[in-house]
Amino acid sequence: MPHKRGWQFAGSLLLFFFAFAFYYSITRNIDQHGPVALAVIGFFGIAIFLAALLGAIVALIGCDDCVSRM
Repeated sequence: MPHKRGWQFAGSLLLFFFAFAFYYSITRNIDQHGPVALAVIGFFGIAIFLAALLGAIVALIGCDDCVSRM
């Protein structure tokens, strides 16, 4: 598939936007969520952010084989 690294980077940008949505959900409505809900939302937000960060690193400095394996 041509432009694998570009698609990998675009996918990581999309994941960054999803992570931002989790961050926004926590900071905007902190009084309405309970501590368990905040912990779950925070965990998924961090997991998505780390996946996006790893994807962006592989897209920027990884080889084409690395991008294919992701």
